[in-house]
Amino acid sequence: MTEELARDDPESYNENAKFRALKYKNILQQQFQLVYFGKLTWQDTENMSLIERQHVYDILYNQKKEEKENYEKQIQEAKQKQKANSSRPVRHSGRR
Repeated sequence: MTEELARDDPESYNENAKFRALKYKNILQQQFQLVYFGKLTWQDTENMSLIERQHVYDILYNQKKEEKENYEKQIQEAKQKQKANSSRPVRHSGRR
């Protein structure tokens, strides 16, 4: 069957193969990130449907994005606080 497709329209066959390879790469990337960041097992991701995996991946992505934004906000606030503290004049009590 695939030989027939290749003979009939080699460009179409190559495009389909590229699409399948990209789709497979995307699935593997999702699975890896769910295992690595989401603390799931590889088997957990294998047992998910494509839709389930995509939804869980989206939830994880949004969570990580929110965590990163909060972290960057805390860093920025700490820098501003440090800058404000360093620009204050140092008062001496006058005692020795």
